[in-house]
Amino acid sequence: MRKKMLSIIAGVLCALFVTTAWASKETSPIKIGLLCPLSGVFALIGQSMKSGFILAFEQTGNIGGRKVEIIVEDTEAKVDIAVAKAKKLVSADKVHLLAGGVASSEGLAIRDFAEANQIPYICTTGTAAIEFISTKRSKWMKHPWIAANLFGGHLPYYMVKELGAKRVITMAPDYAWGHSEVQWAKASAEQGGGTVVQTILTPFPTLDFSPYLTQLKSADVLIANYAGADAPRLVKQFREYGIKMLFAGGGTFTPETVEVMGRDPIGCYAAAPWFPVLENPENVAYMKAYRARYGKESGLYAAGTYSSALVLIDVLRNVNGDVEEKERFLNAWYGLERKTVKTPCGEIGYEKVTEAGIWEVHICKIVEKGGKITYEILKTDKGLKGSDQLKIMGLLK
Repeated sequence: MRKKMLSIIAGVLCALFVTTAWASKETSPIKIGLLCPLSGVFALIGQSMKSGFILAFEQTGNIGGRKVEIIVEDTEAKVDIAVAKAKKLVSADKVHLLAGGVASSEGLAIRDFAEANQIPYICTTGTAAIEFISTKRSKWMKHPWIAANLFGGHLPYYMVKELGAKRVITMAPDYAWGHSEVQWAKASAEQGGGTVVQTILTPFPTLDFSPYLTQLKSADVLIANYAGADAPRLVKQFREYGIKMLFAGGGTFTPETVEVMGRDPIGCYAAAPWFPVLENPENVAYMKAYRARYGKESGLYAAGTYSSALVLIDVLRNVNGDVEEKERFLNAWYGLERKTVKTPCGEIGYEKVTEAGIWEVHICKIVEKGGKITYEILKTDKGLKGSDQLKIMGLLK
């Protein structure tokens, strides 16, 4: 009898423990560590990322009955600092997820940390080197942001095939993202029947582009991809030298960068997953909400991070906020192979083979209308997949 009573008591205590633990998990917040470069060369991008991410979760509220707590850390876009901040978020703040990163170098370092420590890492914008969807692909690193170099979609192909710019020069900064950009530009241009006659890689940052611009060969188009302060410097000097060829780029002509270029970008060609002129209902509502929340207009990195956050939120809802069950959370991303999430950037899906988002990219010409610099959308590439990109580059059978 005594044995039976002890067994009953043990069972009740066990049930109470499980119930208490479950209740504790249900009422505790979902903690997300957001890693952004809030100082240094990418500070403006980092601030935009932070704004977009926070707005998405503010609008969403509780998930599975749990509040969402976002803890922000400044990476300065430096590898050692990014890893140190990631360690602090995991060990001291006890976050369930890591998110953010801009420079591919810091993204790769955070990815290695996340895989080693088995904590999910969500790339929201930037971190667009080809390694993320190929040699460094990891189930622990989810990349809802557009796969690798498809940030600029098939812009090189468009310049060659549609505009007849057969002779191409590619130009980019000399680090992981830049290397990926020139590889993709070459593959995409050649697919359209063009030829890359010259490739130039420059130090990061580059304060003076004249040594490189003065050695440009004869060509039809310069396809250059830069971010931060390098972009307006390059475009300004390109105009000052009076170079007679078309100029196109993805990262070079993002909305927030074009804002500080004056009239220099008029006539250039741009491509990106988002532009302020997009008229889909989600973007119209987002632009209004962003303006009301922050008192200014959104840029690409805010809109891109907001859109990536919506994908993350969809996954979190699908697991009812249960981020402690890591395998379930990681596998929930693959449900987006069969459906899409509507965002300001258009509809976003996800593919397992590259652990990356499936996006739309808009090819535009920068024009002047009513005394304002704006974008004229020429074409939209829908459903762009990293796997298709890898096939074009000969990296996937």
